[in-house]
Order: sequence, then structure tokens, then C-alpha cells
Amino acid sequence: MALMLDVHKELKDAAPECVFNLDEVGMIFNGAGKKALAKVHEKLFGAKVCSGKARVTAVLCANADGSIKIPLTIIGKAAKPHCFGTQGRPGGVWYLSQANAYDNAKMHVFEQFQQPADFTVVLVPLPKNTTSIHQPIDRGIGYLFKLMFTSSKAASFVRLLLKADRLPWKNSRESRGYEEGGTMSDVMNWAREAWDKVSREAIINAYIESSMLPETEHRILMSLSEKHTKEQQAH
Repeated sequence: MALMLDVHKELKDAAPECVFNLDEVGMIFNGAGKKALAKVHEKLFGAKVCSGKARVTAVLCANADGSIKIPLTIIGKAAKPHCFGTQGRPGGVWYLSQANAYDNAKMHVFEQFQQPADFTVVLVPLPKNTTSIHQPIDRGIGYLFKLMFTSSKAASFVRLLLKADRLPWKNSRESRGYEEGGTMSDVMNWAREAWDKVSREAIINAYIESSMLPETEHRILMSLSEKHTKEQQAH
């Protein structure tokens, strides 16, 4: 906690809605799942599973009270993915290629905040070797996002397989997309769906777990969390 004193001084008197955390999350998107659901005593047949090594990076950014989630940035290898021409470029997600992409993504996020003339962005880096403990995205937001991404991908393939009998399946774009684990357009759509499903309550709880904010602001988040819990119990 002593390492966080400088951070707490910088964030003193900053309202939770004005404090944002930004970090990247890596995802391997073209590997098949290794688990399945089955009824008791039901026999399952095995198949060779593609481990998959195609990787993308998602840049996540949200404020402490969960009221603002910055639209995702996806970082891939190709400068201009071929699927953008055939499937179209998904809206609501920003795409960057590999070279210096993360730095450019950070600048893109900051530019969105600096549109009002009277708005100032102050960067407060966390101490080295503390991000796994004190970074909110590492305290549950990133994990939940990846979980929702996998869920969106699985649901997409289930829908695809359910209509396979009505498609000219062999050598179709749908069959190639299934075998390859999806195109970049698919990945961006799944990522957008996943980010939309990360709840405000989950974000608040991650900030609480990280202890990133000073004591006064931390108590505000605790009150918000308790309020959301009571509202859920009332429903």
C-alpha cells in the first residue's frame, strides 16, 4: 500500500467518474474450446482440436463508477484485413494494426476526453510490479470481458451450425469462418458484444478490489456498490 501513496495523492479530490483505468487484454480467438456439456451417462465422441495461435489485443478503458466505458480498440496484425471489404467494418470498435498500435490506441482514447476546451487529462502511472493488485482491469474487468467474448463467439458458432443444413456449406464463407475461428470482423463484433455485457456493478467492484482510489473516493464506490446490491435484491 505504501507504493500507492503517490497515486492516492494524485487522485485526491478526483471524483470517481473522472478517474479512468486503461489496459490491454490479449486474446487467442481461433482456438476451439476444450470442454463440453453432456447429460449424465451420455457418450461423447472426441475430435482433434485446433489449439489456435491467432492473437488480437483489446484495449479496455472505463471510469471508476462504471458510468463511462470507452469504445474498444482492437489491435491486429493486418493493416487492412480482407474481411473489411467483404463483410464490412464493424461499427463501435476502433481497429489498429500491430506497429505502435498500443501507443496510438492510448492517444485515441485521450483525444476523446480532450474534445471540451476546459477538460484536462492527467496521466497517473501505477508503480512497477503492482498492476496485478492495484489495476482495476486486472482485478476482474479483463477476465469478465474475455469470458463474455468466448460466450459471444460460441453463441455465434452455434447459430451458424443450426442453420448449416440450409446453407451450401462446403467451401462457403461461413464454413471457412468456422474452421478458421472467425474473421477480424467477427472478432470485433464479438468483442463489442462482450464489452457491452461488462456491467457497471462489475466495474465498480473491480475498482474497489484494486484499492486504487484514495480513502474518501473508495468509500463513495463502496456506497455505490451497496446501493446496486440493494436494488438487485429489491427486484
